[in-house]
Amino acid sequence: MTPVPRRTSSSTFPFGAFAAIAVWLLGVQRAHDLLAGAQACCLEGPLTRSEPKRLRSTVWHCPGRPVHTGRRWHLRIDRRWMGARLLGAAFHRWQALPRAA
Repeated sequence: MTPVPRRTSSSTFPFGAFAAIAVWLLGVQRAHDLLAGAQACCLEGPLTRSEPKRLRSTVWHCPGRPVHTGRRWHLRIDRRWMGARLLGAAFHRWQALPRAA
């Protein structure tokens, strides 16, 4: 009978070196903080407590196309998409937040 190789703790991370794992983990923590902040400040109703998978399917993965008019870029979102109203309301709430001094 052949022995089963033990999984080390470093095999669950994408890198082997401790410094690379630390940087990767810091990036994951920053992404989590941004997601939690966006949920708390910009979203309303049950979406404030939703899991990231639900947010991806309803808010973040929106069908849109970038359009350049004059000197500005705009994102045109299809109004028939189920999350268009949610994303528009979240963007208006984000713009209404007080600016840092």
